[in-house]
Amino acid sequence: MLGQRYTGSGGFASLGINSYQNVLATAETLNRLGELSVKNGTGPIFGHNHAGEFTTKYVDVEGDGTLKSAWQILVENTDPRYVTFQLDVGWATIAGEDAVALVEEFGDRIELLHVKDAIVTSPTQWQQTTVGQGDVDWASLFAAAQGDVKLYVIEMDPPSKWDPFAFAADSFRYVDCLTF
Repeated sequence: MLGQRYTGSGGFASLGINSYQNVLATAETLNRLGELSVKNGTGPIFGHNHAGEFTTKYVDVEGDGTLKSAWQILVENTDPRYVTFQLDVGWATIAGEDAVALVEEFGDRIELLHVKDAIVTSPTQWQQTTVGQGDVDWASLFAAAQGDVKLYVIEMDPPSKWDPFAFAADSFRYVDCLTF
């Protein structure tokens, strides 16, 4: 046994999010894979967002009939015993989402937090940056995440553009000095 606590990838299972029906089918796939993973001893499966899961929206005809992001539909149609989420804060911010509000509303479904920062000037103009140098209110986010989030992962995309050691040192120094 590897001691693995979660199973997942940097995206979502097939069929994807290119239609409302496919979002629901993806939720079903996540539920099935998550159940197998839990029974297998490798923990719940997690879904990891990019901007598209927030910018892609559908009327939730099988739910309450309101306009929702594909991400929200996935959260609401997956079983928390088998499926959790890794909120990529950078991509959520790029998509125009308030990461603190997401964690406050869906915190019990977000067990992993992808600590990534971005400077966003418009929906098509953005740049990922060292944690603490962008638009994310990290103190409020970490305060909101207490009690629900179990793992924090710092990441920079694309890694080839940055000195990974300087990025990691600067990001960890910033996070280590935060009070919340």
